[in-house]
Amino acid sequence: MREAEARRIVVVDDDVCIADSLAIIFCNAGYDAVATYDGQAALERCMERAPDLLLSDVMMPGMDGIELGIVVKKQYPGCKVLLISGTGSAFILLERAERRGFHFEMLEKPMPPAELLEKVAALLARDAVLPFPARAVAIRRDPSGMRRG
Repeated sequence: MREAEARRIVVVDDDVCIADSLAIIFCNAGYDAVATYDGQAALERCMERAPDLLLSDVMMPGMDGIELGIVVKKQYPGCKVLLISGTGSAFILLERAERRGFHFEMLEKPMPPAELLEKVAALLARDAVLPFPARAVAIRRDPSGMRRG
């Protein structure tokens, strides 16, 4: 039996040290993480293997993290997007994305690695496929008004 593949995380930050450090943190936590340094490189890595999560800095030259998140969500709807930023002006861009129908979560830099890992685990757990089929239970009321399942 083949082991399940590790969840894929694409890390994007134009600060090479930050991108590399975050990718190492994720790899040490058991994820398949790759570091990229701009939006175009991130898209290329996404084409190699669809990401489970995109972690991107917001303020980057060229394609910013929010535009990158929009492109990735259009191409990979199941991918979660978590943005990071060290500037307050990023929230203005985030509001623009929401007006276009894209909701992304954002953390402020710097963040403790444990907090980041916790947030990523929570995001990846959302909408996770259950290991067994879900069982639907119909709730009916009998004539006496009692609920039966």
